[in-house]
Amino acid sequence: MTQDIAPSSGKILPPSRSADRVDKPPRATRKKSLVKPLEELFTTVGTVVYAVNQVDGTAIINGANGLAVSLNTVARDNPALYKNLERMVTGSAWGSVFIAAGAIVIPIMANHNLLPFNLPGLIPETEPETPSGNIESTAPTSSGYPLDDSPAA
Repeated sequence: MTQDIAPSSGKILPPSRSADRVDKPPRATRKKSLVKPLEELFTTVGTVVYAVNQVDGTAIINGANGLAVSLNTVARDNPALYKNLERMVTGSAWGSVFIAAGAIVIPIMANHNLLPFNLPGLIPETEPETPSGNIESTAPTSSGYPLDDSPAA
């Protein structure tokens, strides 16, 4: 450490520590966890997908927490990923409103044939009505023929 002398008074000043200080990198700011908002986003997406395909929607909903935790862990060490995920979840406040509204509007539009495309599984298919009469007379037997055992022509 060095001692400095004040130019006007000639007094000896206390040792200057600034000259001997090693510059330390700035303290890393603790990033807030993105687990909860990511999980909410994935769950919302899974809910919309569930309206179209129950198996896929359930898979997304069930995996939402694990994916959110994993992405948050990687994002702690990757500033670019953290920044993009943070944008995705903060911008998703309105996005989740549109997704939730779409989950209501799309099935209604599909029910009235107002969609320009077909979403299989969105509207449950109705079973065709069976003709009135004796259903057993046309049911196949173990031989493959109707009950009257006459060969098909």
